[in-house]
Amino acid sequence: MAQQILKTHDLSFAGRPQLYSAKQLFYGCKDVLFSPYGEYWRQVRKICVLELLSNKQVKSFRRIREEEVVSMIDQLSESCITSSAVDLRHVLTKLSNSIVSRVALGKKYGGEDGNERFFDMIRAYGVLLAAMW
Repeated sequence: MAQQILKTHDLSFAGRPQLYSAKQLFYGCKDVLFSPYGEYWRQVRKICVLELLSNKQVKSFRRIREEEVVSMIDQLSESCITSSAVDLRHVLTKLSNSIVSRVALGKKYGGEDGNERFFDMIRAYGVLLAAMW
């Protein structure tokens, strides 16, 4: 059965759901995740792989990733001294948000710079994404 699905009927199962919330959040499903399989999806995927996920590009942001991980470890060390419980979900979400915002936008948003609004928007976006499933 798996062979039938993955080899014989691959194109039938390659499509993605056209969810209302995905259409609203992703400009009519024009992103890599929710766009229908076809020429457009292949072109978008190619751009992502060549421009965003290339080995050279990933290596170029190594310093940012290292700085943010060191910052996270420092925050964890501080919170271990002052309190007994740490919400790792929040810490890891903040870490990924910091890395992505510095890489994509050139600036760290949220937390110590007083710009919690951007972080709140990311959280709300995550809630909307979770509501899709």
